Amino acid sequence: MYANEILKEDGITYLDIKENTKDREAYLQAVKEEALIKLGYFLKPSELFSEIAKRGNSETVWHGRDGIPSVSTTPDTDDTVIHSDETGFYYESRRNWLHVAATEYLTYYYAHQKRGKAAMDEMENRQSSKG
Repeated sequence: MYANEILKEDGITYLDIKENTKDREAYLQAVKEEALIKLGYFLKPSELFSEIAKRGNSETVWHGRDGIPSVSTTPDTDDTVIHSDETGFYYESRRNWLHVAATEYLTYYYAHQKRGKAAMDEMENRQSSKG
């Protein structure tokens, strides 16, 4: 992970940075500056795929065009989805699926134990029951 390279001199890894980590903001700012130059984007440790997968369906994450994520249970948009996909991953030795839907301005991530229509229906029901 690129952030770990930046933090190597400090003897910590990116996932070691927690809310109560001393100098947390300085570490994040240093990683952000370098990541934006080299990668063109920046994610906080809690926004990494591995961390989203751990949280599962407890929350959903929308990433705006500016790269700044917001966590919510419903999207703040009526935009048309222009792309959707799903990819498998293993969490605690069990296969799960990360579903992704994108509009022109936002990208939505939803982790679920199933793929296809069953997961999408549950996601839609969850969205409408909360909104």
